[in-house]
Amino acid sequence: MTANVMLGLCGAAYGGEASDWYIGGALLNTSAAGSLNETVLALPPAVSSSTPLSYVQSDTRSGGGRAYVGYRTSQHTSIEAGYTDLRRMSFSRDNNYCPPTASCAARAPTTGDIRVSGWHINVRGAVPVTDSLALTAKVGVLASTTKLHAIEAGIPSGGAGPNVTDRSSHRASPFAGIGVAYRLTPAVSATVEWERITRIGSRDTAEFTANVVSVGVSVGF
Repeated sequence: MTANVMLGLCGAAYGGEASDWYIGGALLNTSAAGSLNETVLALPPAVSSSTPLSYVQSDTRSGGGRAYVGYRTSQHTSIEAGYTDLRRMSFSRDNNYCPPTASCAARAPTTGDIRVSGWHINVRGAVPVTDSLALTAKVGVLASTTKLHAIEAGIPSGGAGPNVTDRSSHRASPFAGIGVAYRLTPAVSATVEWERITRIGSRDTAEFTANVVSVGVSVGF
């Protein structure tokens, strides 16, 4: 049973033997929560100094995709490498907070988007439930590139124009996930997974954690 399940997960059948190589792809639904440094958002010192929090919380969602190639190292494990793109995640920040004892000019909100992508490598394990169904788990690291684009439209009363910020950062972002795989044919399997990617971005862009749900397929060759 184990060999049959791993055959569907990680290989194809040729003359009764399983290929050790396979390719895969998945569509991603990402939910991210983290923080944005106010100085990165180009807020003037007068506004930043009157705000008690040095970070602004954001909660964003986006689609995305992943492509990878895998190699079966045993009946229960394989190693995978590929490219992940979490696509663009939008955010907004209300700039009109003012402490009761301070006098603050009205400001337009800051809006923008964050894009995360990079190469990844991970180890995957599988535990068979039936001849066609298996539970899976994986751990790995994403060499993530985070790109931040933010714009404050300016002071509504007129004095200043827009503040535009474009920055990028690079970081090793570990991730872990669980899922299920169902063998459709001896060479093709469908997968559904949940994973958590941590330590994305930096203080120069944004720091956050992403929860990713994926639906995909793998094909042995």
